Amino acid sequence: MKNKIQGSSFANMILKCDVYYLLDKLGNPTIIGSGDNKVQLEWQFSYRKKIITIYDYKTNCPIYEIGEWHIGTNDVSFDELQTFLIDNSLWTCSQSQN
Repeated sequence: MKNKIQGSSFANMILKCDVYYLLDKLGNPTIIGSGDNKVQLEWQFSYRKKIITIYDYKTNCPIYEIGEWHIGTNDVSFDELQTFLIDNSLWTCSQSQN
């Protein structure tokens, strides 16, 4: 397992897509298995010297059945997050969780 980026938290936004879509757009995940069984897959990015993570959270289903992915950040503005998602062809499957 690679070192986990510390300091990100849920950004009140999720992606609604399957794992195959994320693999196509983002490549292989940074982390497989969190050790505490809360996260099965996580992608980690450094974006403008800030952190963005995309991960499943407490899904308790096979990876191929996961359809909702949390987005975590540390001090990333909505505009920056939107740009990141657009640049990675993920904006169309994003949903705000207010």
